[in-house]
Amino acid sequence: YDGLRAEGLAMGHPHKNATWESLKRHSRDWHERVALADFEHHHDNRSWQSAIEAMNIDGHEIIPLTSHYALHVEGREMHHCINDYADLCVHGKYRAFSITDAQGMRSTLGLKLAQHSGTRKPKSQWVIEQHRAHFNDPIEQSHQAIGNRVVKLYNQNFSKQTSRG
Repeated sequence: YDGLRAEGLAMGHPHKNATWESLKRHSRDWHERVALADFEHHHDNRSWQSAIEAMNIDGHEIIPLTSHYALHVEGREMHHCINDYADLCVHGKYRAFSITDAQGMRSTLGLKLAQHSGTRKPKSQWVIEQHRAHFNDPIEQSHQAIGNRVVKLYNQNFSKQTSRG
């Protein structure tokens, strides 16, 4: 009802052939636009670098989430709390990725930077902290395999970048 009142009635909605599903979809879309605009207005859009770029692995699209806004959108679309990791990402301790397979199944991969001691020089390595589907549901096996490949690639590229700098 909020979406209709705010903009729908002025645009001639609801149409006489509108269904209940189309009205609910219009309402969801309006609420999403309002929530994103509110986020943009009240939050800075901090960003960070990823050691890997967007890529495709065996039909799975891997997108690094490299800004607070990207985490916010991912969290809203996937109905989980990845947005809460923005501070860790800014400080270089966490990285997140959106993974979508050819069938449209989607998951969110979270990597944390772990310090391994036991040698004279402590070593940093990225490990999978979490990998979840919508509503934090478990992921498909194919996504698990892709997540393992992503963390391996991330560690290889991160190691190259840190040895140069």
